[in-house]
Amino acid sequence: MPLQFVYCNQDFVADVHRCSGNRLGSPATKFDTTVQAGWTDRMNRGLFRYHLDPSSCFPQVMTSFAIQAGVESVLLSSDPGFRVGFNSLGAFASVNHLHLHGYYLDHELKIESMPVKPLVPEKGFYRLLGFPAGFLFYTESERVEKVAEAICQVTDFLVDRNIAHNLFVTRGCPPCDRPQNGKDHCSRKGVRIAVWPRTACFGAKDESAFNVALCELAGHLPFKNRKDYELTSEKGVMDIIQKYLLPDSEFHTLEQHLTRHLMDLSPLDFNAFSNPVLIN
Repeated sequence: MPLQFVYCNQDFVADVHRCSGNRLGSPATKFDTTVQAGWTDRMNRGLFRYHLDPSSCFPQVMTSFAIQAGVESVLLSSDPGFRVGFNSLGAFASVNHLHLHGYYLDHELKIESMPVKPLVPEKGFYRLLGFPAGFLFYTESERVEKVAEAICQVTDFLVDRNIAHNLFVTRGCPPCDRPQNGKDHCSRKGVRIAVWPRTACFGAKDESAFNVALCELAGHLPFKNRKDYELTSEKGVMDIIQKYLLPDSEFHTLEQHLTRHLMDLSPLDFNAFSNPVLIN
């Protein structure tokens, strides 16, 4: 895979549609073909690589540049199944250096169209009206940089208070406070970015367990063995996930603090750093 992918705003895919819950046969973009080149071979051999600048020494803490790169990579794809995610320290991050995860999943997720409650809509900030409790940002191509800055203000707020969090980036419907039907439900004009604050979990991961991180919170449930897949119920999954979420009282207090925090910040308070970022 080439180490660099050069693009401009004209390369963004303005609208993507779903049909019958799955993607349409949209022509692959240059981004998709570049990412997928050699992908099967590496997966078959169980290989993945991080391309790092060792002198940078960036920890696993989100930056506005990293968020912007993740959102723009989703906009560069014509496939609504391309997702990007981030696990903070204490939220099943695998290593402590700045990296994102990117992958294709040809299945519709509820997070793509889940109803939301507006909190600071002028900055693209909402609360998810469904399980699991979390926050949502929404942007289309022309506002990516500003929304990335607002997301970074939220993740910085969480880091400063030692609150672990997971982040998931996907094509999605424009925000609405009720379930969408028909044409609106199928439209994927923009990108939804979910942020879930959660209880911290440190130590070595049990690779055979159901570890709750960015995939599981988004509704994608990777099981490590056939027994768990066959025996686990929806209620069982929800009970496991609930153990990793903040108690309702803490979540609502955090919602109030974040809403006030974003409302008090002026555009001059935002800083964007050109940090290197990886998609593995």
